Amino acid sequence: MEQEPMKRFSEWYYLVEKTYQNQTDEVKAMLIEPYAMTVATTDITNDQPSTRNVFLKEFSEQEGFIFFTNYRSRKANEILNNDGKVALNFYWPYPIGRQVRVEGVASMLEKEKSDTYFKSRPIGSQLMSQLSHQSKELKNREEFVQTHLQTLNNLIENKEEINRPEYWGGFKVKPNVIEFWQSGEYRLAERIQYKRDPISDTWSMIYLYP
Repeated sequence: MEQEPMKRFSEWYYLVEKTYQNQTDEVKAMLIEPYAMTVATTDITNDQPSTRNVFLKEFSEQEGFIFFTNYRSRKANEILNNDGKVALNFYWPYPIGRQVRVEGVASMLEKEKSDTYFKSRPIGSQLMSQLSHQSKELKNREEFVQTHLQTLNNLIENKEEINRPEYWGGFKVKPNVIEFWQSGEYRLAERIQYKRDPISDTWSMIYLYP
């Protein structure tokens, strides 16, 4: 059995991605995108967990799982105030029936890597990162939308560039537990769990009951 879970994740991820790309546009519209990832955090003031979906942008044995967000958002605050503790979930129900669950610790990505990714984003997305007070109350959505569109048009017309705000960037999640779930007939799902030893930094593997 493979003792390197990130290699297993890579095999699963690219299988899902290939399967997704081979579907018609009509079928794709009904599927969960391969890179959709649920991020779970906890508010330590009241032990209230919360979840949201983000896009996985990169993964590797060295960096773990990488996503980007506003550092002033609720999820970022809960990550930074809870020693980086997070859980991730990938759910690919159709047509392969697989799921990956991750427990780990998130830390801020290096500024240079956040700068590089920010520059690759469409200008509309860059602008949203600058204008949006993510997770805060929005009292006038129509006014905000108009401001965004007007500013965007001006930027395009004047060919101006946007620099990455200091409060926006990436997180990298170092996994400590990774579980692979494969659906089975009669609910006989196969569950394989990997745990990282904090001392040796090596992985051990066990099977779990469905």
